[in-house]
Formats: sequence, C-alpha cells, structure tokens
Amino acid sequence: MLDVPFGGIIRALEGPGEVVDCDRPPCPLRGGCHLRGALRNAQEMFLASLDRARLRELGVRPEQYTIGGTCGTRSPRCSATR
Repeated sequence: MLDVPFGGIIRALEGPGEVVDCDRPPCPLRGGCHLRGALRNAQEMFLASLDRARLRELGVRPEQYTIGGTCGTRSPRCSATR
C-alpha cells in the first residue's frame, strides 16, 4: 500500500473530472476558448508529477509535526533553528 503512486491516490479520490466544467451551465465562450484544454494539460502534468512520488516517500512521522508553532524535541526540521 505504501508503494502506491501518489497521483493514483489523488485520481481515485477526485475522480475523472476536469478543473473547469464548461458545459454546466453552458459557457458562452466555450466554442473559441482554449482555457479548458490548457487546464486539462496542466492537471495531467500535475498528476504525472505526483506519480513519481510514492505514499511512503510523502509520509510524515508524528515527531516531525509542530504544535502551536513550537518545535518538538525530536524534529529534524527544527533542530537547525536551536
């Protein structure tokens, strides 16, 4: 499960929809507008970039969280600021 591409998880959660829906309600500009295609291309590139990451690589261990803006004692991200 942890070796699943993250883009696949997003696709499963979001479904096959597009960023914009030009059909409901019908957009009067949809015949000559290129925004829908540009956004579809951007969405595909975004998901493709997430496919290169695995869920295991994106996981954050609990000790890496900060609470109330303070660093935990075991947080490697905060050790440089001490």
